[in-house]
Amino acid sequence: MNARIALLYLVIIGMALSCDNNDNIVNQDNTETYESLGLVNKPIHNLLLSADYLYACAGLSGLYRLCRNAQTPAWEYLGFDSTLFTEGSGVTSLLLNEQGEPELVGLHTRRTGIGSGVGIYRTDDDGQSWYPSDSGIAIDENEYTSSNVHSLARDPNNANTLFAGIGGAIYRSSDRGRSWRLLPETWRGSQTYAIAFGGQSSDLIWAGGEGGWQMAFLLKSSDGGSTWEYIAISQYISRTLGDYEASTNLRDIAADPSDANTVYLCMGVLVKSEDAGKTWKMILSRQDGYSPWRISLNPDDPQELITTGAGVYHSTDGGSTWVRYDPPEGHDVTHALAVDWVKRVLFIYAFRRNGVYKMEF
Repeated sequence: MNARIALLYLVIIGMALSCDNNDNIVNQDNTETYESLGLVNKPIHNLLLSADYLYACAGLSGLYRLCRNAQTPAWEYLGFDSTLFTEGSGVTSLLLNEQGEPELVGLHTRRTGIGSGVGIYRTDDDGQSWYPSDSGIAIDENEYTSSNVHSLARDPNNANTLFAGIGGAIYRSSDRGRSWRLLPETWRGSQTYAIAFGGQSSDLIWAGGEGGWQMAFLLKSSDGGSTWEYIAISQYISRTLGDYEASTNLRDIAADPSDANTVYLCMGVLVKSEDAGKTWKMILSRQDGYSPWRISLNPDDPQELITTGAGVYHSTDGGSTWVRYDPPEGHDVTHALAVDWVKRVLFIYAFRRNGVYKMEF
């Protein structure tokens, strides 16, 4: 056994992830309670909420927003449709400023129109015009490295400090995204789908995504992104549950805003750690009908969470028990998710016929 394999075994054994079967799911037929908001047949990667708008990162269809107070849904197009791209996923991510207005947009594509190889754009006029904001981001010969953006995040205590998941690495900016610096220790995979801060501190950061061969990767920083620890989460789950269970990528991360020790991962299963990643337990699996995509925690009561997949799953006790809502009629899977925890309204993107839906809960 070589040194790398021996080290991997030590990491795997030390993680001691527990896998309890979850029988505490109540199914609820609520297909008639969804309200269709449109954007039919547009691939929505992410949904974001501000006080006034619902934003949709609609892939090769572009970036859209909907006024939440309008009596009749009418989506406003903010740019970046397929006329500007030759290939890729299009608009994948969006970062809002402190006023809830769009600030940066992330793209996954090979560029043809606005500037070859650019994956991050900035707006100073509420999305009416955009310009490149990618100084310091590497461009490879195929123009993929800089335009392979899947996640954007802001330091909760310093609005000037931003992080971007670009390819399988993470970049940091200290000037609101005008310039970027690669964090070399983070180069672990092919796509970084999620970046999340833990607790109220700027120090604890989680990041993860696709590590190649349909295996997830997970990174943890305890010093604000200066150094990173690799956690072999996918390798352990594959040995415990079988390759099929661990084959899907890490799609989303939700960290408890009041407890730095608690974090959730959406991957082939939904797993939870209550000791900052030292140990893990499975709280939803494919046997529960779960197919993970997105997760949201109630910031005022982090024991309440909602996650999407083969339906919408809602827990009020940290994932011990669940209510499963059926997808909208005619759909199989729910994907993108945004939750207004104050007004008790959720917004989802549903597969099959495709489209954005609204539901009170």
